[in-house]
Amino acid sequence: MGALSDEGAIFHSKSIPDFLRFVSDADFLCGHNAIHHDLQYLFCDNSATYVSKTIDTLYLSPLLFPKRPYHNLLKDDKLQVDEVNNPLNVCSKARDLFHDEIAAFTA
Repeated sequence: MGALSDEGAIFHSKSIPDFLRFVSDADFLCGHNAIHHDLQYLFCDNSATYVSKTIDTLYLSPLLFPKRPYHNLLKDDKLQVDEVNNPLNVCSKARDLFHDEIAAFTA
């Protein structure tokens, strides 16, 4: 798993308890396809309680970029299609997309 905080802290580990501690003070969680994928694995039975705290760039993208929605994040760090994703890089891509979405919304 990977996570980035607004303050620049980085989380990269397989430990769900450590991840939950890392995000415990966050006002919101942001990710790409977080609501229907990540939450169910991270929070198991409590995932519904985190939906209201989650910003999902997958659903904002078609609204803010109707001519070119980002259904998949561009994972240019992968050299081959069958390579395993680097979750920290995926976080960075989702953060960049979220900032693009904020700019589009503001404009």
